[in-house]
Amino acid sequence: NSTMLSEIAAGTRDAATGYSELDNASKKAGENLDDVNKKIDAGNLMDAADTISGIGDKIIDFGEKAAGAFTDLEGATNRVNTYFGLTGDAAEQMGNVVENVFRTGVTDSLEEVGNAVITVNNNLKDLDPGSLETITNQAINLEQVFDSDMNESMRGVNALMTNFGLDAQTAMDYLVKGTQNGLDKTQELGDNLSEYSGKFSQAGYSAEEYFQLLQNGLE
Repeated sequence: NSTMLSEIAAGTRDAATGYSELDNASKKAGENLDDVNKKIDAGNLMDAADTISGIGDKIIDFGEKAAGAFTDLEGATNRVNTYFGLTGDAAEQMGNVVENVFRTGVTDSLEEVGNAVITVNNNLKDLDPGSLETITNQAINLEQVFDSDMNESMRGVNALMTNFGLDAQTAMDYLVKGTQNGLDKTQELGDNLSEYSGKFSQAGYSAEEYFQLLQNGLE
């Protein structure tokens, strides 16, 4: 019945943002059920039977998409948790990170989200779930828009944190702004930060002064 379909759709929407098609399928099935009721009331039993047949096909397709979506999410989550050896509450938290990043719509690939979470978490240790979600989202965007190497970018962020005493988000913001300003035009900004930021820190430069120096050199 339409109540059951609505519950299925509600549960599926909780899996990820990319599953809006399932919600649309549920609504369409509900509309068709209303159509069946009208036809039966009007005595058009043959037309009602044809409509019911169509609803059956939609429900099967709907169920297959829902099952596939949950399977993909579970697979991506299990891969990340297995990689880091997480269990219990830690595994549940990481699963929420994978799901929440996917919900933002930054990519339609759960595999890509899983790989990005692994890369970010590998390079930036001990991030809280919220920071891991935000930085992973930014890292995927940089890779998609500017063709940045994610692993090198995260190594660069780590170097800024280590050499200038920055928190992860502040370091990431420096990298994002620098990339937007053209500093990663050769896809080597992250690598350069890893190799040279320590030298400038030892020479007494602040992170802001260091990036201004890089910008001056670019210009």
